[in-house]
Amino acid sequence: MLLTYVYFLCGRRAAIVSLAEQPRLLWVGLLLVMSAALAREYDAEYLLAEPWHLLLSPLVSWAMATLIFALVSTSRGYGDKPRPGWRAYAAFIGLFWMMSPMAWLYGIPYERMLDESAAVDANLNTLRVLSLWRIFLAIRVVQVLFGLQAIRATVVVLCVANLVMLAALHLVPAPIFGIMGGIQDMTVAEERLGELVFLGKSLGMLAVLPLLITAAVALAGGVRSPVVLGTVGSGLRPLGWLGGAAILFWCCWLPWTQQEQRLRWRADQAATVGAPALVAELSRHAVHEYPSFWRPAPDAVRRQEPSVALCMLAAYRSESAEWVRVHYRHRLKKVAYNHADAVRLLDAIDSDSDPQRLAAVFHSQLKYFAEFHPDLSLRERAAHWMCVLPPLADR
Repeated sequence: MLLTYVYFLCGRRAAIVSLAEQPRLLWVGLLLVMSAALAREYDAEYLLAEPWHLLLSPLVSWAMATLIFALVSTSRGYGDKPRPGWRAYAAFIGLFWMMSPMAWLYGIPYERMLDESAAVDANLNTLRVLSLWRIFLAIRVVQVLFGLQAIRATVVVLCVANLVMLAALHLVPAPIFGIMGGIQDMTVAEERLGELVFLGKSLGMLAVLPLLITAAVALAGGVRSPVVLGTVGSGLRPLGWLGGAAILFWCCWLPWTQQEQRLRWRADQAATVGAPALVAELSRHAVHEYPSFWRPAPDAVRRQEPSVALCMLAAYRSESAEWVRVHYRHRLKKVAYNHADAVRLLDAIDSDSDPQRLAAVFHSQLKYFAEFHPDLSLRERAAHWMCVLPPLADR
């Protein structure tokens, strides 16, 4: 059966039919799709606090398969021929889930082996290759199981995949080009994600109408009779063991990866309270205890508050760790400010016990406010501190 499964991943007709006839296909497929979900998330999310991330892969693949089945089974192209029934639906969902082990490749920890830019490129290349492979395999399964010609199956699968992609891109948070929440210092991953989302939405919206029309035409045309599925003795036990072994393998890494994700999650929770709580939480740990290339709030995807300015203020007003101060000092050079942040910053300097020291820290921001801020009173307040601090300006 393992050889049959390899043939299935290559799109062999006999292997597709053989797996579709297995009575326990749905349960083995569910086991494999859960192993794929664990491969995606074992080092990306804190699963103890947010286990729902493991349900995303099964739900998305189920939704896509159900939509394809609904379109095909209601097609007028069958005429008097028998239409796919519930047995075919269960087999189709199972076959869709049997594609999931491709996603084991998402578990490769590129971030631990490469620099940030190379890791982002490696992840995106993996995504591209596996997406094309799964689309090809989905087309082949539709063609074999439901009797559609290759071109008709291709149009239907691409139409549904495009709709699912647009829905996912609409729901997934992504950076907005330009200033968002006062942030311009996006990481390489955030920049690439923003570009990918923008490109996906643009191409997806342009393709919606043509794909819908061609899919309607394809489904109205004549089709061959769907495969009549028999019932054979269950031979999926080796694949069940394979799925269980994969889950066990990814679970072995959880004690290390989840410790990092727990600290990240705690920092994100502290950020919802405010800058002082975030700085205090970050200062309890060394920077290497957090995930590779992770950056505390604010960021362009998860959380835009508290602002970099407020975090910098909190860091310099408390006994914060040196790496926290260095981190926010570096980011401070790249951010732009909204009016509320500018007012908070000037109020903090005015009320500080050592205002000259704090004003020196924010010298470049005060200079920006004094020259370019549209509020006259705020420009005057910033200019006052610029006049007070000539010796400290070049520190």
